[in-house]
Amino acid sequence: MMEEHSNVRVARTAIEALVNGDTATLAAGIAEGAVWHVPGSNRLSGDLEGRERILDRGREMTELGIQTSVDELHDVLGNDEHVVALLTTTTTGPGGSSSQHVCWVMHAKDGLATELWAHNWDQVAIDRVIGD
Repeated sequence: MMEEHSNVRVARTAIEALVNGDTATLAAGIAEGAVWHVPGSNRLSGDLEGRERILDRGREMTELGIQTSVDELHDVLGNDEHVVALLTTTTTGPGGSSSQHVCWVMHAKDGLATELWAHNWDQVAIDRVIGD
């Protein structure tokens, strides 16, 4: 069996930290100048630039009563430049709840996530849960 790529280990550690609410470990896996592309047409959609802004989004979600949990981590694949995580998540908020398949595509460099695109199976359902 081939050894897991270091970027895959970093992504798994970050996802585990997200599940456990371990902000310090999550932050350690994100590059200072990282960019997160948040899909949809809801009040939280758009590009987040910088590690602190990315972490602030998590706090903002909590304040708005929105929570995303990782129900299952199906797989994480990666190489020197990219990591793809296949998950099932549940998002709850003012507009109800939605469980669905999600794909996170990341650029990685030197063991850190530098850019992330989240792709939700049913973005309209997520937009409804989060609200305007």
